[in-house]
Amino acid sequence: MGNGFISNDERLSFREIVLSHLKRILEISSNEFRGGYYNEQIHGSYVSKEYVPDSRACYIQSVDSLFDVLLPHFDETMKNDSKEYLEERNKEYEKILKEWNAITDKPDWSGYWNAHKLPFSRQLFQKLNLLLNRKQYLKSAVYSEEDLEDD
Repeated sequence: MGNGFISNDERLSFREIVLSHLKRILEISSNEFRGGYYNEQIHGSYVSKEYVPDSRACYIQSVDSLFDVLLPHFDETMKNDSKEYLEERNKEYEKILKEWNAITDKPDWSGYWNAHKLPFSRQLFQKLNLLLNRKQYLKSAVYSEEDLEDD
């Protein structure tokens, strides 16, 4: 029986959600990382501007979202790894903020921070994949929704 908004046929399993998220991250990371910019197109006398998002920010946010989704399923190794990761990233943030504040001709903060945060997100993505491997999550039909709820 549905909840009135989603039919049983439209529901995604937790595993399907994670796999689709992994696919999205891999799609983002298979292209060159670059900052956001405006793409101008001229149509006769009309000029349109379309913003092309910062692919680094898209990757970072996607990895952070996967982190959030998997958080309830962290094992002890991942709990320790995530604590260490967050501490290191916060130290880097403070360091980069001081550097940025010392620059007289300041670049865009978001792009500046994304360039420095990207390697941290890549490390986190690797750690999340190791978690999925430890839990044998990527093997077909390893978990059902009920198995995940019992953790």
